[in-house]
Amino acid sequence: MKSIQSFFNLVFDNRLISEQNLTFFTEDHLHKLVAKNISGKYEELIQDTSVLYYQYIAAVKTNNSAEMERQKQTLSVDDIIVELKEQVRRIEGFIRSMHSKKDHYYLELFPNGLSEYSRINKSNLESLITRILVFLKRNPETCTKELKEGIIRIHKEYQKARESQIARKKKYKSSRTQKHEIRIELCKQLQKNLYLIAVENLGDPDVASEYFSQKLLREKRKSNWKNEELKRLGSFQLSAR
Repeated sequence: MKSIQSFFNLVFDNRLISEQNLTFFTEDHLHKLVAKNISGKYEELIQDTSVLYYQYIAAVKTNNSAEMERQKQTLSVDDIIVELKEQVRRIEGFIRSMHSKKDHYYLELFPNGLSEYSRINKSNLESLITRILVFLKRNPETCTKELKEGIIRIHKEYQKARESQIARKKKYKSSRTQKHEIRIELCKQLQKNLYLIAVENLGDPDVASEYFSQKLLREKRKSNWKNEELKRLGSFQLSAR
């Protein structure tokens, strides 16, 4: 037997219920609710649910767009880091051609060898580039103008791309938070609808299918079902898959 507390749980706010399944479930519920609204008694429920439904759809689209922008900018930053590593290899090759690895010029810029620069990432990039720029300013004769201008250009491009990446990451987090908040409100509204309709039909559980899809909260899927078939059938059961 279920505990009294279980009826206070927000059953629709479950990580196993995907965005697609929740929106499809809500849309199906709204269609059924409209069909049952002959006397107009569900007008308020339809209005409140519809507002949250469209807000949630918009929030999902905004979040997906922000995620795509974030990923694109991450790729841009990664590409610049690859270009930077190649530029450092050119500088190292030029200095090595003019001085031995034991020379103070070489050791000042590459105290740990070229391998240190091959491990450049977002956490150590600024410190390593600063070392290079300071060295080139102090020893301009150790490198060609082309190589110096190249490293300066790449550094500026990285700083600009990194700032954009951080801004888009914040935008993504903000849109994700907003999406989650709207989802909670939609789930509360769906549960409110469920309880109000249940009160109207106490003792007659078969009526539930006239208002709600039974697939979202049904029992566990059979493991041998194919994903394509599940999508075709529109299965909305709780599943981590």
